[in-house]
Amino acid sequence: MERKGFLAKLFTAFEQELIINTSNQEEMVWMLWSIKESTYKAYQRIHYNRGFYPVKIEIQSVKRIGKQYYSTIFLFGSLFYGKTSIKNDVIYTIVVQNKNYFKIIQTIKDTFISKDKNGLPFVVYQISLFR
Repeated sequence: MERKGFLAKLFTAFEQELIINTSNQEEMVWMLWSIKESTYKAYQRIHYNRGFYPVKIEIQSVKRIGKQYYSTIFLFGSLFYGKTSIKNDVIYTIVVQNKNYFKIIQTIKDTFISKDKNGLPFVVYQISLFR
């Protein structure tokens, strides 16, 4: 954050305001980056369009409700919704295009990560027939 122009290369004016006006600037930078990274990954699954364009991923709002942060994000005309948790120095963001998906997302275990022909990761469920 101390390098000249660092924030402007990665964050919009609104996002920079969020960073400047918070008591924990480092945490805010990493939370916003988590939101941007998750949005980029979600967008990749819809429109295969590789590139580095963090300023085009525009976080429009961030609201804290309890221990969660909820955000709205735009990327190339697509609207996304984010849900971010910060616990024990770990920042975890889920991004969806339909808010109702937050209700049905589940954590899964016993999985293997593989990649498709475009290099995008996907989950392979490992099913044991003999439990």
